[in-house]
Amino acid sequence: MINILNFILDILFPSICINCGARVRGLDYHICPYCRDELKPAENSCPVCGGLVNSGDCTICNSRKVYMSGNIPVYEYSGSVKKLLHGLKFHSLRNAYRIFVPGMAAAAASIVVKPDLITPVPMSRRKLAERGYNQSFLIASALGRYLDIPCVHLLKERPGFRSQRGLGRLERYINVIDRYKACDINKFSGRTVLLVDDVFTTGSTINECSRQLLRCGAYAVYSITVARADPDKLTI
Repeated sequence: MINILNFILDILFPSICINCGARVRGLDYHICPYCRDELKPAENSCPVCGGLVNSGDCTICNSRKVYMSGNIPVYEYSGSVKKLLHGLKFHSLRNAYRIFVPGMAAAAASIVVKPDLITPVPMSRRKLAERGYNQSFLIASALGRYLDIPCVHLLKERPGFRSQRGLGRLERYINVIDRYKACDINKFSGRTVLLVDDVFTTGSTINECSRQLLRCGAYAVYSITVARADPDKLTI
């Protein structure tokens, strides 16, 4: 009976791929098979910062102190991933985050210590007012429900900083120094925190957020990002 009802509803109210607009069978939140095949997992990742390691040592870890205990970039920033994240961030494609959460939850299972809390990379008040939502919070809260871990706001972004978009490597490193401050310190003191962001490029943002959390008493900070972008193509 349920299958018949689903079949009828699928005809009357067909599901549409959020990425390309093609019709997809089923009632759940969908992406078509073609677009799903473009969700390429990030490979050759540094086990500490998550940056791309083609051969030899990690250039990111060798260039600065890394504060997170480990970062997991789940997908490569290309194809459907790039289009969906761009839509999520700049074109009000709010529900696109749902596509990524199951894969992120599976990847987070590899973290050796289960986090006590999940927190998103914060967004400035100005940008939040413009966009209407913080995409990292949408992802973090959904991931928290998957993993049964509380999602809380532990960081705030101080006003007056430039956007990271379009900046070079060194500019990105400098632009995040003291950009974030910890709040509700009693919530995370002595606890392990999982930090969530959308795109890893140079790792500057999550590293600075991790530094602030550790400085204010977190036991350890791990991080997970939807995607990893090529730091030599700094346009995001």
